[in-house]
Amino acid sequence: MSSEGLKPENIVSQDVRNSVQTELQPENIVSQDVHDNVQTEPQQQDEYPSYASVVEICSEDLGEDIVVGEEIVIDGVIVPIRSHFSSTILRVFATVQIATIIFICLWFNRSKVAVHPFTLSTQTELNYRAYLREVVRNVSDTNLLDDPLSTQSLALDLFAINMQRLIDSSIIDVNDTEKIIERYAGIVISASFSAHGLNHYGHVRPSSAPPFAELCTLPHMVCSEDGTVIGVVIQNQKTTHFGGGTIPKEISVLRSLTHVVIYRSAIHGSIPKELAKLEHLKTIDIRENLITGEIPTEIGNLQSLEVLFLSKNSISNPIPSELGKATSLVQLDLSHNELVGTVPSQLTSLHHLNAISLEDNNKLTGDIDFLCRDEIKNVSTSEEEDFEGTYDLMNIGVHVDCAFNVPSLNCRCCDCT
Repeated sequence: MSSEGLKPENIVSQDVRNSVQTELQPENIVSQDVHDNVQTEPQQQDEYPSYASVVEICSEDLGEDIVVGEEIVIDGVIVPIRSHFSSTILRVFATVQIATIIFICLWFNRSKVAVHPFTLSTQTELNYRAYLREVVRNVSDTNLLDDPLSTQSLALDLFAINMQRLIDSSIIDVNDTEKIIERYAGIVISASFSAHGLNHYGHVRPSSAPPFAELCTLPHMVCSEDGTVIGVVIQNQKTTHFGGGTIPKEISVLRSLTHVVIYRSAIHGSIPKELAKLEHLKTIDIRENLITGEIPTEIGNLQSLEVLFLSKNSISNPIPSELGKATSLVQLDLSHNELVGTVPSQLTSLHHLNAISLEDNNKLTGDIDFLCRDEIKNVSTSEEEDFEGTYDLMNIGVHVDCAFNVPSLNCRCCDCT
């Protein structure tokens, strides 16, 4: 049989083929009721038409007067029609918001990210670190020296990495433990004031001299002409990477200090009692920080102390009676704290005192009339107190809270202006 004879139209008559096609139509296979139900059953994907579909439907039903970006009413329902431009603006705005939130979260948590900026890569450096740890173990707490991310431990790492260059440059003698301790303490003090610690030392092996080759080159150190560190000063660093840290007890190593000025720099934690080891100290100014805890009783042992400013912190507990032993004290500002109890009568021993402020300590009670004496308005301050213009001296007198010109504490000489 030829190929022409195998064609369907030659095998099955046209009538038969037409009949088969008619039978295979959906309406002939499925009953009419079922067929109608299938056709009228809403499709899931069309239940919520796309934005483009809404615009197309509305345009077809309501004509060409629709303005993209306006609202239309379909079966009593208000349907907003947004333009592509508006959608783009909203997407950009949302992206900017998300990016801003991520940036803020990273910024406020930047100091919590554990970063180890130094790596000891040779056995010599490891040996130097072990030696340095032994030298300074009586200066810092052992747990901090062994905590790889503490400022004290990182200071040892930085020191060990640079130790050989310091020796080769005759800056450090490996047997001069006093100088080693002093350099180590300087690093810890400068870094502790910052919430970032030593992470801002991005260079591990700088080509020039290490940043602590001389103490006077370290941040916050103030030196005399002969290179002696006489002041530690950090001011107005509340919102910078230099502030936000703590006052380390290693500050007591700098025995020649006469002034400690830590002003408005978001310093938190407590006041270290080791400050009392600085027998030449004349000024302690730690105003406007985030200090908590109590006033160390040991501060009363500072016989050279003339100015003690601790205002605008969160210092609590009673005023220690031991302050009465700091007989050189001229100005005392304890205002705007959370002090409690009575003002100790031992403060009458402060014969050079010409100004005391106790304002905004709502839980202080009692009689402070013992502070009223002729000397309190007649003693003059020395010229050395205003250390390089770092702080302002107080107004002379006794300053307390007042209500309707009446002192909150019993005091006939208190200033209520």
